[in-house]
Amino acid sequence: MRLFLIILSLLLLTAAAIAQPLGEVIGSTYYLNQSNGPSGSRIKVCDDGSIYVCWMNLFGLYPPAIRHIYYNWRSPEGQWFDDGCQVSENTGAGYCNLDIYEGDRGCITYHCGENVIVAIEWDPPGIGFFNYFNAPNELFPQTPEYPGFCMWPQISIDSNEKIHLFMTENADMGPRRFGYTRSEDGGSNWTDLALLDTVMVISGIVVSSPVSDRVAICYLHPDDTTSQMFNWPYYIISEDGQTWDFDDIIDVPYPFQPNFDLWAYANLEAIFDYNDQLHLAWPVYGEGYDWLLHYSDDSDTIEVITQIPDTTDNHPIWELLIGKASLSRDASSNALVASWGQYAVGDTNINGIYNGDIYLSRSNDLGLTWQEPLNITNTPSPDCLPGDCMSELYPCAAEEADSMPHITYIFDPFIQPEPSPTSPALVMYIGPDHLVDIEPPIENIPRNYSLAQNYPNPFNASTTIKYDLPKRSNVTIDVFDILGRKVETFNSSVQTPGSHSVVWNALGLGSGIYFYKIQAGNYVQTRRCMLIK
Repeated sequence: MRLFLIILSLLLLTAAAIAQPLGEVIGSTYYLNQSNGPSGSRIKVCDDGSIYVCWMNLFGLYPPAIRHIYYNWRSPEGQWFDDGCQVSENTGAGYCNLDIYEGDRGCITYHCGENVIVAIEWDPPGIGFFNYFNAPNELFPQTPEYPGFCMWPQISIDSNEKIHLFMTENADMGPRRFGYTRSEDGGSNWTDLALLDTVMVISGIVVSSPVSDRVAICYLHPDDTTSQMFNWPYYIISEDGQTWDFDDIIDVPYPFQPNFDLWAYANLEAIFDYNDQLHLAWPVYGEGYDWLLHYSDDSDTIEVITQIPDTTDNHPIWELLIGKASLSRDASSNALVASWGQYAVGDTNINGIYNGDIYLSRSNDLGLTWQEPLNITNTPSPDCLPGDCMSELYPCAAEEADSMPHITYIFDPFIQPEPSPTSPALVMYIGPDHLVDIEPPIENIPRNYSLAQNYPNPFNASTTIKYDLPKRSNVTIDVFDILGRKVETFNSSVQTPGSHSVVWNALGLGSGIYFYKIQAGNYVQTRRCMLIK
């Protein structure tokens, strides 16, 4: 029956003469909302090249509805299951994440009722049989405001096969608590659920290093406990995956001026690269824009991946116009690839529900600079009727990338209030073979800021001033006379990384010594020059 619905959906798309969705169909669901808060990990690439994808599958409509966790597995030879296989044993299961246990066995976590389940597939993998374990998910004390039961688990398996879980208390719209637990014996035994912090949104994620024993927990900490909107990233790192100091929480520095108002909402992504550096990516709103920001614990700086104007208050639930970010690492070059979902103002169906697209950007210098974002799906369908819409939702990328990431997403041609009364959405997979490459790497990016001596010097009438920018920066160049009076200003604007120059024409000025100063971000440098007529 499910296979029939998938085929029917594709036939409807073909009949409407609209561009086909990108990738391969690997399943279906009536449930669009695959993640509250972080995308986490719903797709993984194994050591042998096989791929796991998991999703929340809803059968039928409310009421009654049957909700299960499903997965699909692609063999190393590239063969998928028909339309996936059920993982959860009981109905009501939801919000899954996965990682890989012992190199090639899927380890899927989800909540079901008041329980958090970890399901580890048997060996050999890809046959659909699992061992099931209950992870501790109660926090104390329990009160009407803090009921104590945690849900929405996030999972990471470290280099020593320890299973780390991070989950959020199922409270009302007010403050809620976070809990952490781990198993060192394949799920049989777990540490007590440790209380980490109190937050306002579901935003926690746990990640492990591919080259060391480091494990990081990252989340959005509230600045104001009366609203869910005002948050900023915090993180904590265990160097061995066992020892945690929950009092040693690091807050990401706020990079902008105090009156520059940017706040994170409910989405945060994290990854370790092959140099053992931790990277974060998260969307924020402020100053009339939606932004996607990047932070590295090595550089301790924040860079802008992308920004778009945002003039609407009608955001999709739990999201801004930019949301559901993922970070992937390229094993061949240690480059980073960011992927995310993005909505465009005006691109909605006839009921005002947004059509989504998926974007990518690549960094070849571990996040210091990012290439121009690429819309890889590019399927606007404003004012579309149900069945004719082209909407890509809830993207999630695997940590490992083969020059380009592996991405799973929900393709919804019907765009109806959830659950859809018409037909299921399709669970899609986009691999590197489906994608055109992002623009060639930016060559010869300077590693540091610099301001060169003008040439010629001394000069008569005009001279060239050169400077280097290692990253996107707001640049101003001022020229002063010997008495400190400003006589010229250049390039008060945001500029791309690279080598730049300006020509100063001093035709109307008298001979003498002058000073030119650059300010680019926090970098300030002054040099002296001489005008001779």
